[in-house]
Parts: sequence; structure tokens; C-alpha cells
Amino acid sequence: EARGRARRLRTSGRRRRRWFEGVAPDLELHSARVNASATALGLKPSMTTGEIVGLTWDGLKKFDGKTAVYIRPMYWAEHGGYMG
Repeated sequence: EARGRARRLRTSGRRRRRWFEGVAPDLELHSARVNASATALGLKPSMTTGEIVGLTWDGLKKFDGKTAVYIRPMYWAEHGGYMG
């Protein structure tokens, strides 16, 4: 049941990002959009845009650079709040 609620209350950037051929176009812009969407939904972002970008690049280092990777940073509410 908690997972179902979390799915309804989560937020992710409307446009998901991909990483391919070693590039992730507009990663910073879309990471900022995730934080803006979270705030608009009454959630408190727990990471800065720069932290999301840094964490994303750290994760991408684990791939060979030839594999296309779907990037989908998101937040979700787990407890309380006016939406919970």
C-alpha cells in the first residue's frame, strides 16, 4: 500500500533524459526541473541540482559509454504532508 501511495505522490521531470555516446544533453536543466516540480507538489527537495547532476555522472561512470542509459531522477512522499 505504501508503494502505491508513493507512486501517486512522486515527481519526476516531465522529460526524462538519456545518456548516449558519452553525453547527457540538458542534464542540469532537467535536474533543476525535478526540484521545481517537487516544490510545486509540496515536497522539499533533498538534493541540489548540482548534487543530482554529480550523482548521475557518478552512476554513469559504471557503464561502458556505448550503452544508452535512461536517466530518471525523482522524489516521492513517504510520510505525512497535506497530500499524504
